[in-house]
Order: sequence, then C-alpha cells, then structure tokens
Amino acid sequence: MKTRTIAVMALFLCGHTVAGQLQMGLVAESHVSTIQDKKTEVALVPAVNYQGERFSFVGGELSYAFYQQDGYRLSILGQRRGEGYEVKDSSALESMEDRESGFDLGLGITTTALWGEIKVNVLADITGRSGGQEIKAAYRYPLQAGRWIFESLLGVSWKSAELVDYYYGVSQKEARFGRPGYLGDAAINPYATFNLVYKLDREWLLVGGCEITLLDDSIADSPIIDRNNQLNLYSAVL
Repeated sequence: MKTRTIAVMALFLCGHTVAGQLQMGLVAESHVSTIQDKKTEVALVPAVNYQGERFSFVGGELSYAFYQQDGYRLSILGQRRGEGYEVKDSSALESMEDRESGFDLGLGITTTALWGEIKVNVLADITGRSGGQEIKAAYRYPLQAGRWIFESLLGVSWKSAELVDYYYGVSQKEARFGRPGYLGDAAINPYATFNLVYKLDREWLLVGGCEITLLDDSIADSPIIDRNNQLNLYSAVL
C-alpha cells in the first residue's frame, strides 16, 4: 500500500498556507511498505502549495471551492492516487502485472469552527485503472503554544471492492504456489495523523509527523500483503 506523504499533509497545510501565496519547500519521507519483501522507501521530494480564495493546490490535491459560507466549503477535487507498484519492487510480485497509479475526481465538504475541522471527500477513479471509489472523513484539531503547534487528525477511509481488488487482488492468471488467487472486497481503514510544527517566521514552518493506518482484513488478507498496518514518517521545511 503506497501513499504519498505530501497528500497525507494536505489537511494540515490547508490550515497554515497563507491565502494568495505560493509556498515551496522540501519533504523527507519514509514509507514502510505493506507488500511482502518490499524495502522501506525513503525519499526527499519538493513540495509546492498554493492557497487562493477559491482555487488551491495543497499537498498534491487540486481543489476549487464553488461554495463558501458560514464555515462551510464545498469543493471539486482532483488528485493522483499514489497506490500502485511495479513487479520489480518485490520478489513476492514475480509474474504479476504492474498496478498503475490513477487519478481521482470528486467532491469535498469542509466545516470549520472553534472545535476543529471536519472534512469529507468522495472520490472516484477517472482513468479506468481501478474504476473504484473512496470516501474519506477526517477530524483535526490544532493546539498552539507560542511558535509551536501540535495537531492531531483522526479519520476513516472506505474503499470500494473495485479499488481494493485492483491494487491488492491476485487474478487467477497471476496465482502460483504460495500466492493463491485473491478477490479483494470493500475495505474500511481507520487512520491517525500527528504533526508537530515550529513556526520559524511568518512564512516558514518546520514540520515533523507520522500517520498510521489500520488495514481492513480485505487488504491485510491479500497474499501479497504482510502487514495489517501502514506507517508513514515525514519531516518538512515549508
């Protein structure tokens, strides 16, 4: 299971990107793969964010708000789906077909108040690769003390059977001894994100954080998966 850390940070960045300003920085990320025998991925990637009055590009998510009033924001969303793999990534994937990343389009609703923020995204693959859908709901609440900010986010993701089967299923022609055929089913995955932030000045932030996701049995029971949880660690200068 592969998730881009920049996208993991999207909810956080939306609350700390200055409106009308282009923000650039670097993100160092470590991704513990759930695929059998696949090595932990470590990467240094650029981050480019823009938050306008209606249009934004934050954490890899394109968004256009067509309604904003009384603490509610309704948006059209577009984002690349980072899940996928190449057969060369692991010996456990030998003789399988690559699973390509897709691109999702959908709607998002965000409500913000003194008690925090709730965001719900409804997304669907428009590339025809998985043909699946995902619904994500998350609640976040920041605590600030001087230049320090601690932010926690709790969420849950529902993934359709088509999406799960494309990325974690094993077709009959891919089956072999030790790797039986597997048909993925819809999955519900709870997750939590924690960020610790230090404001260097009005423009620059130091960010460190982690996200852990508990995988539904529909994913964890796949013969190419060897973990029931996924861990991402990251730090950034933004």
